Amino acid sequence: MIKNYFKIAWRTIVKDKSFTAINLLGLASGLAITLMIVQYVRFELSYENNHPKANQLVRITTDILNGESVVSQDVETYPPLARMLKEQLPEVVNSTRAYPIGEPNVNIEINQKQYIIEKMFAVDSSFFDMFNYPLISGTRKGLMTEVRQVVLSESVAMRYFNSIDVVGETLYYIGGRDKVLFTVAGVAEDAPTNTHLKFDMLISYPTMFSDFGEEKGNWSGNNTLTYLELGESASYDKFVSSLESFNEGLVKKEFVSDERFISQKVGDIHLYSKKGFE
Repeated sequence: MIKNYFKIAWRTIVKDKSFTAINLLGLASGLAITLMIVQYVRFELSYENNHPKANQLVRITTDILNGESVVSQDVETYPPLARMLKEQLPEVVNSTRAYPIGEPNVNIEINQKQYIIEKMFAVDSSFFDMFNYPLISGTRKGLMTEVRQVVLSESVAMRYFNSIDVVGETLYYIGGRDKVLFTVAGVAEDAPTNTHLKFDMLISYPTMFSDFGEEKGNWSGNNTLTYLELGESASYDKFVSSLESFNEGLVKKEFVSDERFISQKVGDIHLYSKKGFE
């Protein structure tokens, strides 16, 4: 019986080649489009998978209030917030800041030649403990603890130094008429495409106090990205409750009045976050 089916199918194919070609083309196109859609969806859902601690990482953002109504949402917060949350919330085991500098780009100088860097952040030493951006040159010991340290992405190191063995090399950050001399402390692998936080160059956060005019305990400028690492056994719902109590304390102490800080899981940022300065 099956043999007869194959004979009939073959006769139909030979008899009407145009009809057969159209059907085969449609089938092939449908399969190709389906595979493309599956690949696209898998990629979109893979964001932050490169970070082993992704399920423990949250970003703190700012809700701007008018009375009880939220009028806007901002991804940036105040510089002291990360340290305070780590010290006061039991669910938090680590924290880091990422301060965007010179958006959309900055100028640097290497060997008396100037170049443009598109994504530059100041980060704490804990940044590399929380996020998985492997160093391919340099050492983690003491990294980002001293002023004027810089970590380059692999592509930037190759583009401007033609090597990844550049630890100890120097470059200038140019801000207006001022120049700040940095020493390269490491080179990190380029950030993968499927992560929300990509960088070309990182500088040590202590440099913000020594050379960029930031004051410790500064509650006058909300321009810092704040990330927290929750403990492995910590309940996210309990953390959210603790954060609400923390907000109430800030209001009572008059650190803030019409602002509240909320959390979002890092894994949700790509698909579900549409906030100011995203």
